[in-house]
Amino acid sequence: METWISLLIIIITVFHPSKNLQSNYGCSYEILLTNDRQIICTNITSSFFQYFNINVNRYHWLTCKSCNLSTITTETFHFPKNSITYLFLIDNQITSIGNNSFSKLPFLKVLNLRNNLIRTIKSDTFTGIPKLLQLDLSRNHIERLDMDIFRDLENLDILNLNQNQIRFIHRDAFTNLKNLKYLYVNRNYIATLSDNIFENLENLKILYLENNEISEISPFAFNGLHNLNYLYLNNNTITALTQYNFKPLRNLIDLQLRFNNLSIIDTSTFNGMKSIKFLYLGNNDLESIKSYGLIGLDSVEVIDFIGNKFQYFSLSTLKNMQNLSVLWLENNNINNFTIDSDTDVQRSLKVINLVENKLSHLKYKLLYKKVPQLEELWLGGNNWTCDFIIEIYDYFSNKNVSVCTANNCTGEAFKQFIDDICFEPYINETELNYDFASDCTNSICVNYFILYVISIKCCVFSTSF
Repeated sequence: METWISLLIIIITVFHPSKNLQSNYGCSYEILLTNDRQIICTNITSSFFQYFNINVNRYHWLTCKSCNLSTITTETFHFPKNSITYLFLIDNQITSIGNNSFSKLPFLKVLNLRNNLIRTIKSDTFTGIPKLLQLDLSRNHIERLDMDIFRDLENLDILNLNQNQIRFIHRDAFTNLKNLKYLYVNRNYIATLSDNIFENLENLKILYLENNEISEISPFAFNGLHNLNYLYLNNNTITALTQYNFKPLRNLIDLQLRFNNLSIIDTSTFNGMKSIKFLYLGNNDLESIKSYGLIGLDSVEVIDFIGNKFQYFSLSTLKNMQNLSVLWLENNNINNFTIDSDTDVQRSLKVINLVENKLSHLKYKLLYKKVPQLEELWLGGNNWTCDFIIEIYDYFSNKNVSVCTANNCTGEAFKQFIDDICFEPYINETELNYDFASDCTNSICVNYFILYVISIKCCVFSTSF
């Protein structure tokens, strides 16, 4: 869950008012459990606080609920002296904010403007509130982030721009945000990530860019993000990545590119990502990986290729990934999964998921030799023959490797999976008028009781479960 949402939950839970002291002129004054004082106002206009006679120097929280504050100016919060630290202006039909509008609130640390009608932010909108740590502008109508609009917010830690209409970001839009750690720009209309647009965010840790219209990432788009740990680009329309696209992200741990339009991984696309542990490329159009396409991913532990279009996949593609633990290849079109006998041993690989492909054969003995730490092999939803799947099961049952269906890894589930492949119901019309009983007496026989009243089929195998 996003840090911003978590913060609001904490606020609601911990700071729930314990006592309503008085109500006057549309505002109530409350004491929180932390002994902070809060003013809550409803159904007021933009001029209301100009004639406000309460001593706001004693209050740290100011909240307007369902108010009509269409325009915010320097006169809106005309308090000669105050200690307001938290200002919540949610759902108030605000359309515009003038320059220096919050300058009369010098101690402000949290400003929440969520779910209003704001279209533009000016370069001096946030002048005069240098202590601000958290700014929420989500669910507005902001269309562009122009030059220097956050320049006076040097101490800002969290910036939420989710669910606006942002199409353009100036390369100097984030000037002076040297302490920003969390940036949310989900659900906008960004089409291109231009060079150097994040270069001023040297301490950013988490960057959300999901559910945009990003189709192109310029070669130097991520310059300056040396301390970024998490980058989320899911649900865009990215078709290609250039060489060294992510090279500046030397401290990135988690990269998510699911639900895009990637069709190929080019050479050295991820080279330079020295700390990466989780790489999610599921639900793209990937058909191939160029030679050295995964070079530089020495530290990766989990790779997700779920829901792509691979027809062929070789373990040699992963030969330099000595920390890889989990490989997801579920729901592709793989009919050939090869294990190169000359490839370096994948000593760390523990889970291989090949569910929902088109495999009919697998060099399982060579696989076990090359992947000696294997713990789970997921095989459900392929084109296995009865004899072959029994061979695999018998082999791995003595190797402490769980052979898994599409749903789980229990032994009983895989026996049922074998039954589904090996046994098919049939009707022998010559026996319809006779009692029919199992004739299996051999101790290694597997009886399968068909859920048809009219027939039972029993077969004898040379192996037992």
